[in-house]
Order: sequence, then structure tokens, then C-alpha cells
Amino acid sequence: MLEEKVNMLTKESEILKMEVAPNQKGAPSAGKPTDSTQNSLVERIKISQEDEAAFEQKRDELRSLIRKMWEENKSGSLS
Repeated sequence: MLEEKVNMLTKESEILKMEVAPNQKGAPSAGKPTDSTQNSLVERIKISQEDEAAFEQKRDELRSLIRKMWEENKSGSLS
């Protein structure tokens, strides 16, 4: 999930580089992206990291609930 987002952002940054500083033939050059472009990319990466953290938290909660249900079922079947 995170890897897909990083790949998408990489491709988008390459496109933005071409838009920001194309050379005469239209090929990408090593131009510096604008501050707003950098801020946009940084914000998207932060959101991706927040999404990843939320996913990990929910996964841990789910594991805990499954473990609890397993223990309840296990002790109920012994009776």
C-alpha cells in the first residue's frame, strides 16, 4: 500500500519536473521544483505516513479482538 503511493508520488514528481523546467526539446531537465510543488509532495507523504499508522493501529486492534474471541471460544468449549 505504502509502496504504491511512493511509486505514484515518484512518477508525479517526474512529471512536475518536466513541467517546471523543460528544455528546448521538451525533455525533462534538472530544474528545481517550486516551493508549492515541494510542499504538496511533502503533505502527501505525511498523509501516507498517517494512513499507514492508522492502518497499523487498526490491525493491532483487530488482532487483539480475534485473540480475545479465540480465548473465549476456547474456554467455552472446555466446559
